[in-house]
Amino acid sequence: MGTFERLPSVQVGSTTDQSESSGPGASEPKTEAPRVYPVWLVRIVPESVLHSLVPNAEKVARDDYVKAKHRIELGLTKLPLEDRLQLIEGVASIFQTSVPTDGGLITYAEALEELGRTPLREGARAIVRSHKWPRLPFPAEMLDACQPFQNIMQSVHTQIMRKIGEFK
Repeated sequence: MGTFERLPSVQVGSTTDQSESSGPGASEPKTEAPRVYPVWLVRIVPESVLHSLVPNAEKVARDDYVKAKHRIELGLTKLPLEDRLQLIEGVASIFQTSVPTDGGLITYAEALEELGRTPLREGARAIVRSHKWPRLPFPAEMLDACQPFQNIMQSVHTQIMRKIGEFK
């Protein structure tokens, strides 16, 4: 199962291939399935930009790519230690369990240091929806939950940077 299939998503538009000839005996135009993007990603990157990242798509204005680039970069910005600590304490509160002692809590937060703010928050939401035991998820479980979001955002960032480069 692909990453997008496991994440909450929103259906946006559909595309029709008009390359078929129109005449007697010609088949109907091919319609592709609508593109489906995760809801959290559509909140960050406008649908028009996401649509334009696929091959043979309509182009959008350079300014739209630049705005999307800045929003993705903000989402990939690392959370300060205090915010990571609050996130861990919030997850522990939801599971009605205690957080590790001071040293353990800092180590837990440092294990999440390389994640961007959006992947970390979305990963925490995924953990809250799927974790079934009354204990704080291990750091590795949290990292596993966050990594797909981090990968998607980095991939979209790379694609947007490529599109921006095409304008030069």
